[in-house]
Amino acid sequence: MSTTDPTTGEPRVVTLDREQREALRREMRLSALDCGDINLGLNQGDRTFVLGRLELLASIAAVLDAVGWAEQPGAPDRQPVVIAPAAAGWLAANADELAASLADGWSDIDSDLLALATMRALTAP
Repeated sequence: MSTTDPTTGEPRVVTLDREQREALRREMRLSALDCGDINLGLNQGDRTFVLGRLELLASIAAVLDAVGWAEQPGAPDRQPVVIAPAAAGWLAANADELAASLADGWSDIDSDLLALATMRALTAP
């Protein structure tokens, strides 16, 4: 997976439509639910756990910085997106987890397929 164009070395730009951006935001909100227990880690003095949750939140924030935290009024349907290299690895791993949940039948097929396709497009080699 690379976030740069192999021929030019420039950041790789992927154009996403509104539905893809919304699907990706929805996935990021679902991933953020894993951080709801950060206070437990703080209370128990579990530094490793807390830092892991902070890394997760930083990755989610980087993805949302790229696609926008919310859809702005009058935004064009199709917009170019560049994912920061630091978030690309996490996004690819998240896509792998989503693919596994789809295969196991633990997922809303329509919305999750769109999110999966979007994550794969953003992290493709």
